Amino acid sequence: MTRRYARWVAFTLLLVSGCGDSPSPQDPAAGPPESPATSPTPASLATTELDKGVAFGDREDWDTAIKDYTETIRLKPDDAQAYNNRGDAYAEKGEYDKAIKDYSEAIRLNPDDAKTYYNRGYAYGEKGEYDAQIKDYSEIIRLKPDDAKAYVYRGIAYYRKGENDKPIKDYTEAIRLKPDFAEAYHRRGTAYRAKGDQAKADADFAKAKELEAKK
Repeated sequence: MTRRYARWVAFTLLLVSGCGDSPSPQDPAAGPPESPATSPTPASLATTELDKGVAFGDREDWDTAIKDYTETIRLKPDDAQAYNNRGDAYAEKGEYDKAIKDYSEAIRLNPDDAKTYYNRGYAYGEKGEYDAQIKDYSEIIRLKPDDAKAYVYRGIAYYRKGENDKPIKDYTEAIRLKPDFAEAYHRRGTAYRAKGDQAKADADFAKAKELEAKK
């Protein structure tokens, strides 16, 4: 055997032996390698629990909704929406003290949310705490000066306190903001009648009836 032939045989054997050690290319049909599963974050779990609470609330299963909102709060203690929603569920059960506590925490976390002031104002009203109710509706008006509904609700609270002039003023402002607000006319008519001004009361009742007929 010549030296040249011997070198050729050695080189060939090296190539053959090397082929067995080389990694085989991946089958394209197998797709990319699987990535390890990621665990859900507390924030994503909180969102899931919040959605579950909303679903149970839609079915008026308030106790289960409360459990889900409570779990949302455990996972995400600064979730103002969860506090507001749990307050709604307590209010639906007539547990107004618990509702007010939750609404108050929601307001602390998100002080510019007019909706929560509406909800807490309602709960105060159900307890007969009209001064607190008026304060919440006044805060809504500060946040949303063009909210005609807030003026009507505050007027109702004043009226329930036995006042007439302040309700009339609020109802009149609601009508200025929303001229087709039938309820505002009806409420103002009631306040005028309580004051003994039957002519103005009748005019407002007639206007309310006219607007209702157009709906």
